Amino acid sequence: MRHSLGLGSSHQLLLACVLLTGCTRANPAFEGEDQGLPADGPVIQIDGPRQQDGPRKDGPRKDGPRKDGPRKDARRDGPRADQQRPPDQRRDGPCKAKTCSDLVKPCGNVDNGCGKQIWCGACQWPEVCGALQPNQCGCKPTTCLAQKKDCDWIEDGCGKSLWCGSCPYPDECGLFQPNVCGCQPTTCKAAGKDCDWFDTGCGGTEFCGTCAFGEVCGFFEPNVCASSGCQANGKTCVSAINCCNGGCEPGSVSGSSVCCTAALHVCGNTTECCLDSICSGGLCCNYAGQKCTTGSCCSPLLCQNGTCCRQTGAACSYGSECCSKQCGANKKCT
Repeated sequence: MRHSLGLGSSHQLLLACVLLTGCTRANPAFEGEDQGLPADGPVIQIDGPRQQDGPRKDGPRKDGPRKDGPRKDARRDGPRADQQRPPDQRRDGPCKAKTCSDLVKPCGNVDNGCGKQIWCGACQWPEVCGALQPNQCGCKPTTCLAQKKDCDWIEDGCGKSLWCGSCPYPDECGLFQPNVCGCQPTTCKAAGKDCDWFDTGCGGTEFCGTCAFGEVCGFFEPNVCASSGCQANGKTCVSAINCCNGGCEPGSVSGSSVCCTAALHVCGNTTECCLDSICSGGLCCNYAGQKCTTGSCCSPLLCQNGTCCRQTGAACSYGSECCSKQCGANKKCT
């Protein structure tokens, strides 16, 4: 910035000389009255601060901010224009798509790296795609709890068997549903019970009734009515519980029933033995041809194949008496 000091043209030339070459007043070319300065006039100080370093008097630039706006390429760290294009149109060449093998993805839909989905296949049963990891075949086994099973073996859904345990008594496994514990209660009628409270077998009870006058519940058998007394063998009876031993069997007298003892039971006479049995040697025994158990046949009969029969050589009247089913010409079993 220039300042007017009221100097003539000569003095202005001198000032320029001083500033550019260090000239002084000693130069005779600049002496004389017509210089407009006294010989001992002021010496211009050239090492002080320059006045033009001060603030601009004409103020800030009047042209203001750039009218064309910020430079479009100012953000050098922003995305490149070709990076915003589709992968197959970039300047660095088309996108190289990857395969299922490259991606190590054996199943399902996957991105090939170029914005497209490719199908990598399905899994073989019982494996499922993504069961454990995305796009990987795997099988997640089930559990007894998940299947609501509590007994025996079940399939885990992955080709193996799974043990679910056993049922506590009196439950049974699979009674109503497979691999589920359950209990089927019985009834008084099914169990042959007719009095008092009866355990049905599943933690519950059932009332079976009361006994008639003169009978006692459970006298001989739990939850069964019976008379407190018994009758001697050979006496008429109403039911087996009226007899002291054996049972009540049809008698030969007017079709009445009498108390008798069973085979091999001690007897005093034939009337004590059940029908078709005799008292032999103090024991009730069966005749030839009757059903038998070991030793229940009268001597010399044998119990063979569940039937009393005569031994070989024993006297016989017909073949069925003999154990061999053959009665010889000499009337003896052969």
